[in-house]
Amino acid sequence: MKITKSKLAEIVKEIVQEEKAEYEKFFRAMLKKHGVSSPAELSDEEKKKFFNQVDAEYKAKHEGNAFGAAVTAAKEKGEDEFEVGGKTYKVESVVNEDANMNKKVKQLLDKNLKELTKGKPNHQFAVMHILMGALSDANFHSEAKQVAKLFPRAKYEGDPMAAKDVEEYYHYELGPDVANICKWDGKDIVDAIGFYVSMTIGRPVGEKVEKLVESVNEVRTVSKPIKVDDDTMVQIVGDNKGFRELTAALNPKTGKPIQKFGYERGNEIADSKEELIKKLQKKYGKSIKFESVNESAGCGCGCGCGSVNEGFYKSIMSNGGRNLFFAMVNDKTDEVKTIDAKTWLSSSLMDNASKHSKERVVKAILRNQKQFNKKVEFNMWAKKNRPNFKETMEYFFKNGFINNITNKGIKVYESKEEAVFEGRAFVAAAKKAKEEGKTEFEFNGKKYPVTLKD
Repeated sequence: MKITKSKLAEIVKEIVQEEKAEYEKFFRAMLKKHGVSSPAELSDEEKKKFFNQVDAEYKAKHEGNAFGAAVTAAKEKGEDEFEVGGKTYKVESVVNEDANMNKKVKQLLDKNLKELTKGKPNHQFAVMHILMGALSDANFHSEAKQVAKLFPRAKYEGDPMAAKDVEEYYHYELGPDVANICKWDGKDIVDAIGFYVSMTIGRPVGEKVEKLVESVNEVRTVSKPIKVDDDTMVQIVGDNKGFRELTAALNPKTGKPIQKFGYERGNEIADSKEELIKKLQKKYGKSIKFESVNESAGCGCGCGCGSVNEGFYKSIMSNGGRNLFFAMVNDKTDEVKTIDAKTWLSSSLMDNASKHSKERVVKAILRNQKQFNKKVEFNMWAKKNRPNFKETMEYFFKNGFINNITNKGIKVYESKEEAVFEGRAFVAAAKKAKEEGKTEFEFNGKKYPVTLKD
């Protein structure tokens, strides 16, 4: 039975009463510790010390409240650092770059968890399942599995008969709401909830949450694969951390790779491509030469675009509405040419498509698949293999989800929030062009006339 908000409110009230009873128990224990049955038996000076001690020791169990208060105070005073529990923290290390996103997530959780005492088992239980639900909704399933170990004190202490309903409410209702605010970006999800956790439970736990998903590194292929010995092929790739060697085992009979290229222990890494090539030549022999992808004769799509050095790249673009297109773009002239998905995937042009656009394409394909068993099989495959976008699309082609996506694009699912965001961005671009005295402006790869009136 699905839990209603009114029923949830009743359950939360019961939990709050239990937490009040726990505080009273703690308070009585402190009186006993001081050898009295009532604060009235203490002198004024002793009362002051007693209540300060009660406050300090009880708050120690709710470090996040003290941490949040310290952050807020430091920000209001314009200070760069603050201290909690004998440790010094920098304000900028707690408040990440997207403060607006953090604020939205915190407002959502503050509103829905306001009756729960921050840092207590019930509150941690709620946050834990909301984080699990958000990551799962964004397809970060392996990371979602690691959440429980970060909240060892998480425990539901309400009506046992309602435990499953409460858990599902946090996981399947509030979790996806958080994912939506963060545009289904795993790193943004853990950063936003990590911020909330730091403010309400404690910075140590908040830091662990933020590290659940590492920063996304856009990996680019730098060289074509080459055979270095009878059973190994090597390829160079780069990302924002540098360059590294990837290897794949060869079938001795066919001479073709029998596995995906991957990073193995012992593979070389370097800060520059030139440095890495020197290491690999020392490792495999100076006669080995790597052909750069950027030196290839063309993009491989048969479009006549010439070499990558001519300034072409591939992207996934919107028409300002609900369609996404696979496209090649000339970054010198901004000329856009739409192509079909298979041609796009086989092209060796630099991939500038955003992760969000790729996720929207995948979600649209899954949404259009009417056979439930196919969706289940895909989810099981994706969970096991953690495929990239190209591998996912190849799975769709191979298993009959789609034959191809033509140059007319694909209609994607768009939430109301996304539509509003897109619309506002379009109007903002038009206003900026008008202010600059232009007669047309560009939005999502297409040009539009300025029609705004004064």
